[in-house]
Amino acid sequence: MVVFVHSLCIVGFFILLSVIHCNAKGDFGDFEHGETVISPETIAKFYTETMVQSAGKEEQRCSENVFKARAAAKANGKKPSVGVKPTVGLGAALLIFLGVGIFAVCIAQAFQQVRKHVYHDADNLDTAFDAGGKVSIGLTATTIVSQWTWSATLLQSSTVASKYGISGPYWYAGGATIQIIIFSILSIMLKTRAPGAKTFLQVIKARFGKRTHLVFCTFAFFTNLIVMMSLTIAGTAVLNSLVADLSPELAAMLLASVIGGYTLIGGLGATFYVSYFNTALIFVLILMLVVEVFYNPFNNPENPFGSSESVFEFIACWKAPEEPMGNKGGSYLTFFSSGGLVFGIVNIVGNFGTVFCDQAYWQSSVAAKPLQGVWGFISGGLVWFAIPFTLATTMGLAYIGLSSAQGSPLLTEDDIMKGLAAPLVAQKLLGTTGEYAMLFLILMAVMSTGSAEVIAVSSIVIYDVYQAYICPFKPDLKDGQCILCSRYLRKQKDNEDGQLCDCQSTAKCDACTSDTIARAKSTSMIK
Repeated sequence: MVVFVHSLCIVGFFILLSVIHCNAKGDFGDFEHGETVISPETIAKFYTETMVQSAGKEEQRCSENVFKARAAAKANGKKPSVGVKPTVGLGAALLIFLGVGIFAVCIAQAFQQVRKHVYHDADNLDTAFDAGGKVSIGLTATTIVSQWTWSATLLQSSTVASKYGISGPYWYAGGATIQIIIFSILSIMLKTRAPGAKTFLQVIKARFGKRTHLVFCTFAFFTNLIVMMSLTIAGTAVLNSLVADLSPELAAMLLASVIGGYTLIGGLGATFYVSYFNTALIFVLILMLVVEVFYNPFNNPENPFGSSESVFEFIACWKAPEEPMGNKGGSYLTFFSSGGLVFGIVNIVGNFGTVFCDQAYWQSSVAAKPLQGVWGFISGGLVWFAIPFTLATTMGLAYIGLSSAQGSPLLTEDDIMKGLAAPLVAQKLLGTTGEYAMLFLILMAVMSTGSAEVIAVSSIVIYDVYQAYICPFKPDLKDGQCILCSRYLRKQKDNEDGQLCDCQSTAKCDACTSDTIARAKSTSMIK
């Protein structure tokens, strides 16, 4: 069975790569670099020399810092800068991928050895998918943070901030935190009502039957497919924009290879420990970007900010376009944004399906005890809020401020929708350091979520497709019957006098314990 799991994962990766390769001739064609120019009509929608304020206030001209920055951007015949310039070498990018992949594989291998020689966990299929069922609160929380930090979390949140101003980061972060915190209720119910379940689909099959089970299997597979496509396409867009001579196909294959390297070796348990390092690195890099934008500690001449007052001055002199679903008064510094509110509602509703139908989150619940699972999800949801809120507020507002300092938008509308606002700000303010920081951010996000999705799909295929329909232990077994003796567990209405199951629990079974020990000592491929 273990061989079958590994083979299944490998086949899954080949399928993923083939899907990516097919998409490369359609979607990835949009990632090609080209010289773009912002039209004067587009610039006029944003440009203003007076501060954007509420209607009741007296009109004020922009500060001298704003006019000096705009004059410097046009001095000596300079042309406005548009787009992200791919300056990271292909060799350096490949070394980063290789280094991160080797590090993750080492963590996975170390976990395997600790689990085998220190904790003496059973070496079987279930342990590969539930990590022993004893994961702590802290590891559960970091894993939830890491799984919920998609590449879109880092990119799309900044896009929303650049479109709707200060309301965007709040609606993005708040609209995706609610589901994780509420999921803690489902986590404790799963562990107390169905402690032996490995997937939420097993519970659905036991409660509602085969037809409902098949419907939700379809939902679960499509959810995992959409998440994986979102990760890969968003990650590929950023890598393609920052790394010179990197084709979209190669970028997607590199992402898939890094994800698969340690997932195949360590199973679910390895992803917990790798997620811990990923989450820590993401927070460090975000803090680095916050310090650069709001403090400018090294007096970088390319950074026009350096304080929150400077950021305010530049944003206040850049108006939001007049749209039916826009910001009140054309201000980026207001929460009165109908577009932001609509996005928040869509975000809240849509993410319920993304979380509740994604086996990856149920997998984290299965891996922890009831108490640890509940507090892990609650603390993970609260900690995760800081990532998109902080990053989007910093990078999204910095993008608006840099556009104001230049006197024209730094990205086309299409580039903004691709999520390139954050990479652009990192490149402008930190140069090569910022580019590498964004590469690491995207790589960490794709690794954590991608590995969780791979394990989620594998567990569904094994427990809900292979074991349930293709090769069941007892094909004639009916719902409510014991898998060992085939007797009913409870009295049936049409057979009140029937003999019920009297099998001994596996927890008290000496033969079961001996079998587990024998399998752990076995060196055979099939146990």
